[in-house]
Amino acid sequence: MHKQLSQKERELIAVYYKQWMKYTEIGRLIGRHHTTILREINRNGKEDWSKLKITYSCFEASETAKKRKIITNKKRKKLKKNHRLNKLIYEKLSDESKIRSPAGISGRLKLDRKIKISATTIYSYIHDDKPERARYLRYKQWWYKSRWRKKIARFKTSTSIHSRCKSANQRRRYGDYEGDSIVGSGKCILWVLHERKSRYIKISKLQNWGASQTTYHIVEKLMNEKVKTLTVDRGSEFAYWEAIEKRLWIKVYMTDGYSAWQKWGVEKNNREIRVYIPKWSSLDDLTEEQIKKIETYINSKPRKLLWYRTSWEVFHSTNLHLL
Repeated sequence: MHKQLSQKERELIAVYYKQWMKYTEIGRLIGRHHTTILREINRNGKEDWSKLKITYSCFEASETAKKRKIITNKKRKKLKKNHRLNKLIYEKLSDESKIRSPAGISGRLKLDRKIKISATTIYSYIHDDKPERARYLRYKQWWYKSRWRKKIARFKTSTSIHSRCKSANQRRRYGDYEGDSIVGSGKCILWVLHERKSRYIKISKLQNWGASQTTYHIVEKLMNEKVKTLTVDRGSEFAYWEAIEKRLWIKVYMTDGYSAWQKWGVEKNNREIRVYIPKWSSLDDLTEEQIKKIETYINSKPRKLLWYRTSWEVFHSTNLHLL
């Protein structure tokens, strides 16, 4: 049975989270699943731009949860209190000559009568308060499963890749990077950085692809490098691109939507990494030693584009004398 977090549990989460404990460890200590801890911090925490992470306060989290509950209850009561709207929806549902879904009813109410009510509110009202009306639905299940979808990133995007300078586009200089992530069946991801001129790559493992952790990792990885530009896609993990620009004093460019070919250098390296890590395999058990081995092998591979020199040789301006 679903049970909401108590104030005491939130206090413990706040204490353990400040000690940089993992979600699995916090969940084990308070007797909750680690996804519950992750969801609680993401929903009720606050994003701190200065530290590039989410800060969590038990009192603020409780207030945020209460406000959300009030808003949800108000939506439910909209149908309970408004008897005319309740009757109108019942008539539309029970009209056998015109089979109407809650989504169709919601759309027509907005179009014909300027009444705003979501299909989810109608579904919730039927299954929670008026289960006998479920028989009027097209699909006669006694239950309703809400469909969760990953939210599309809605944030102010950085400069378009079409504005990138010729030196970066034509690979005339060092310091122009491309970044991308590799996802597996587990929760961990691999973050890949690709230097455009030398084709040199850096691979590292992240616990998740949240915007805060990704931004913190990029800044930490490139802080001591001579970076000029960074090109990424429009994924939600790059929502804090402005923080990257300020910390590294570089320009961040974003590709067009669904245009992975615009950063084909890092995409090509991702294909090579997939030779050693098949698609949908779990990345959780991958060790740092294994990652370093894959990175070294790819960087030590002679490339025709580099006149059969390796990426490592070009990046470090030296010769390995492989043969």
